[in-house]
Amino acid sequence: MTEAPSRTQQNGAALLEAARGMGLKTLCFVRHANSKPGAGVTRVDQPHDWKIDDQKRMLTEKGWDQCRSASKWFADVDCRAILSSPARRAADTAVAMKDQVEKEGAVAHSLPVGMVDAVHPAGTSEACELLFETKGYGPLRGFFEAPGGEVAFKAYGELAAGRILDHLKGGLMGEAVAADGTPAGTCLAVFGHAVFLNAIAHVVAEAAGGAGLDLVLDMDLGETQGVLVSLADGKCTHLSVSTTEAPSPTQQNGAALLEAARGMGLKTLCFVRHANSKPGAGVTRVDQPHDWKIDDQKRMLTEKGWDQCRSASKWFADVDCRAILSSPARRAADTAVAMKDQVEKEGAVAHSLPVGMVDAVHPAGTSEACELLFETKGYGPLRGFFEAPGGEVAFKAYGELAAGRILDHLKGGLMGEAVAADGTPAGTCLAVFGHAVFLNAIAHVVAEAAGGAGLDLVLDMDLGETQGVLVSLADGKCTHLSVS
Repeated sequence: MTEAPSRTQQNGAALLEAARGMGLKTLCFVRHANSKPGAGVTRVDQPHDWKIDDQKRMLTEKGWDQCRSASKWFADVDCRAILSSPARRAADTAVAMKDQVEKEGAVAHSLPVGMVDAVHPAGTSEACELLFETKGYGPLRGFFEAPGGEVAFKAYGELAAGRILDHLKGGLMGEAVAADGTPAGTCLAVFGHAVFLNAIAHVVAEAAGGAGLDLVLDMDLGETQGVLVSLADGKCTHLSVSTTEAPSPTQQNGAALLEAARGMGLKTLCFVRHANSKPGAGVTRVDQPHDWKIDDQKRMLTEKGWDQCRSASKWFADVDCRAILSSPARRAADTAVAMKDQVEKEGAVAHSLPVGMVDAVHPAGTSEACELLFETKGYGPLRGFFEAPGGEVAFKAYGELAAGRILDHLKGGLMGEAVAADGTPAGTCLAVFGHAVFLNAIAHVVAEAAGGAGLDLVLDMDLGETQGVLVSLADGKCTHLSVS
């Protein structure tokens, strides 16, 4: 095995100096798109050879779609050239995103592409591989905190930085010229793998001044997401479709939803957690951070769950509901329909409640950072997730994203279907059925936009099965609704 360089060799610093000398301003480290699982080859007594299979894994259809979407942020990094791990999923991601930005005219030249073996971790550091096999995906900080982890991953980062430096010296950058013959682009993009890319970014950012080290340590790099490292001071920026398309907290989808709901005569939004449901089939995460949750969406209500729906209709009858939106997960949709049918049967509403589905109310595929935190922490109050590294930013961004999707349904005419016998709008509440923690995150952005009177309750409430949180659109005051 090739020996990893010691910290005193400072390959990160040498790469920084060479890149600056070539007129580069940033390095962008990009994780590959969603890919098919490997054939399940085991480690046995071959600590690296088993990863040959891993390098052959191909992109899924979802992965190709991610590449097309990610080109929107990739077009803005001013790329001059690309280096990639030799793993097929990384190389295919690099070429797909390169082709897309070239097709759209976002770059003034054809982007040269090179392969760097060490960007794929196989055969570079047994210590890093063993830690990764043990811990799985997650922020680099967790690996640094493991015994021997910081030394191993810093050494790996230095090794990979040296290999990247070799390619820069080998003439890759000289191939990138604009039509007038001058160097084109100020960024070198490196496509590779979660955790290991963070390790390379860490040594470069540290050499450049260290302004972004905490972000690199705490960022769980999602599929086709990037970390942009400034060569001026080491400042780091997380790049993803969500940062360019999905609303950030400053874009205030919560405020836009509030304004639209008020304009439709609504006074409250009620967020309701689904009833008790059967466990899933135990599908594991592997390298598909969202797809494994397809099974989760099929989970059915238990007999206890159906009983909970009948009981909860007693408080649901009092919210003056006009319409319902639900997560597409079966347990949420069945809860919504059961409670709707019960209050209609009992004559608690003056009209038939229209029901719509909102994909983003189920967390799968919306925010890998939120999903990972939920997998790690499990159920509990939103405040605990806000206090986790990166948690507040991630869950607020998710809440804004989901609020935007709900707003789309309101604008799409759902509320117009809810009329009393005389043709006038009926009901002053929109009910949203979904999932613990994630409903709190949506309620939080709406309550905050409305004045924030109930934020502490939303943060500290552990929303139980068929319980709701009612948010006043007048001042953001929140009320916990339950049978008890």
